[in-house]
Amino acid sequence: MDGRDRAFLFASLLLLSVKEDTFLGVSSLAIWWALRDGLSFENLRKNLHLVVLAVIAVLYGVVVIKLVIPHFGRGYIYGNLYGHVHLTGWKLAYFLLFNLSFGLLPLFLPRNWVLLALPWLENLLASRPSQYTFGFHYPYMLVPLSFIGAVFALRELDLRKILSVLLALGLMTSWATMPVARKPPDERFSLVHYTVFKPVPGYKTAREVIEALLKTNLSIYTQPAFYPPLATKQNVYVYPARIMPDLVLVDVKTYRGRVCLKRLHEMVRAKYVRIYSKDGIEVYMREGLKLPLALEELD
Repeated sequence: MDGRDRAFLFASLLLLSVKEDTFLGVSSLAIWWALRDGLSFENLRKNLHLVVLAVIAVLYGVVVIKLVIPHFGRGYIYGNLYGHVHLTGWKLAYFLLFNLSFGLLPLFLPRNWVLLALPWLENLLASRPSQYTFGFHYPYMLVPLSFIGAVFALRELDLRKILSVLLALGLMTSWATMPVARKPPDERFSLVHYTVFKPVPGYKTAREVIEALLKTNLSIYTQPAFYPPLATKQNVYVYPARIMPDLVLVDVKTYRGRVCLKRLHEMVRAKYVRIYSKDGIEVYMREGLKLPLALEELD
């Protein structure tokens, strides 16, 4: 094992500790690197330590998803994403446009299919549209792995005759599917979830509510967007596993806010009463608690 392999092992351990599905990327990258000298069983045997790492990563992922998360989190919330496996035109269009944004370069090198197959299956076999829509974080493994695949395709293949065409395709596709806009487009592209460059409606109200919540000593469950300004409190959560929060802060005009409320009802066995609502910002309090003075002062 050389220095690169040791660095990769260390990086893999860090990745596996961050998110439950990173085992797909770690195992794919390990097998892909083991086959760097060609697609053959001989190369797999020569790089047996990388194959072992890939197997351990898969086993680790299965244990975490099937045992650890259900035990500590009262079930695995993403298990139902693969209850109705099917391919659609929307998924195929996403696959084509995504790869076109890389100029199709990753697909030219056969070895890259080993690198990309598992992360692609995770997204294309899911039943939730956000898994295959531009503008969400779900291809977080596909982007860096596709970049790696594109670099090695350029290194190992002679693509000079068509490279300019591929790069032009990549730039045009990237521009056409850009999920950030200054204002909502006149006609929405169903494959793109746009983020608009302007303050979220209700942000001033949210700021006032957060300032009031910081004055309380009650536990709070909220959506990720509100976590950073509340992070100075020790009892703030973005996932209601094994907790029974005193207060709940959400923006019901956002997708994340609605998801947080749904999880609260599914995972917390307590009744909550809405005590504040303005501009989509809502605060709920667990029934039976006394309303803090700081919240009484809100309009």
